[in-house]
This record gives sequence, C-alpha cells and structure tokens, in this order.
Amino acid sequence: GSGLFQQIGGGGYQLDTAIVDIAYPAAAFSVTTEIEVEYTLRNSGTVVWKKSIRSSHHTDTGEALLGEFRVRMSTEGAIRENIRLAISSMSEKLK
Repeated sequence: GSGLFQQIGGGGYQLDTAIVDIAYPAAAFSVTTEIEVEYTLRNSGTVVWKKSIRSSHHTDTGEALLGEFRVRMSTEGAIRENIRLAISSMSEKLK
C-alpha cells in the first residue's frame, strides 16, 4: 500500500471512480490503450480531492503473440499507470 491514509488518519474516506474514456484499436500488432478516469475522494461526505487523469500503455508483439492478449495487457497497463498517477496526485494534495 501507499500508506497515504495512514499519514492523514481519521478514516471516513470514500473514493469514487468513473472511466470517462477508453480508446484502443482492435487486436493489432502493436496496441496503445489510452484511458481517462475521474476520481473523487470524500472525507465524511466532503470532497477533498477531485481529478480527471489520462494515462496510456503500449504493448507490442514481443509481449504477447495473440492480438486479444495485447489489447488486454495494454488496457491493464494503462489502468495500473492511471492508479499510480492518482495515488501520487492524492499524496501531493493531502500532505
């Protein structure tokens, strides 16, 4: 874990997320997925942080032979990067 909420304590946090946009080609030799996720963090019902974050991930044939797996790997990579960026942004805001 990031330890983010241990530092600010108190509990009562709720994180809502919504995928705003996701774009990737049909199974192809090279796949880049782009995703935009909107995050809203509330503490006891009050919005303490809100941000829309775009991220992307590229997967090529060297990582997976079947195109459907490249699309999946690219999508998962874009989501992981998006979560990493969100945690980093929350950490900066809530210090």
